[in-house]
Amino acid sequence: MAGFVLASVLLAWPRPLAGLLAAGYAISTLGALIISLTVGLFGFRESLSASYAVQSLTIETITVLALMGWTALAATHPQPTTRARHRSLSEPAEHGSRAVR
Repeated sequence: MAGFVLASVLLAWPRPLAGLLAAGYAISTLGALIISLTVGLFGFRESLSASYAVQSLTIETITVLALMGWTALAATHPQPTTRARHRSLSEPAEHGSRAVR
């Protein structure tokens, strides 16, 4: 459920903070799986021979890398503020060309 909420936040609010929150969530699930594979977690101990353990490690790692890349892109291409976006929509467009008769 939390993953769907974070994915919705990424789509609706594309800011670096949203990417960091989503990456943190993915890192925590990956960390929980690694802990469960090594020393056990909450009384459960998984093994790499368990169903989908290797696939989960691979997909979670790719997810973390993709979210960190998304966060870096969001940080380097900041979104305009709501006030600036609203102002640009209300001002008439300036054209550098002459009027055609």
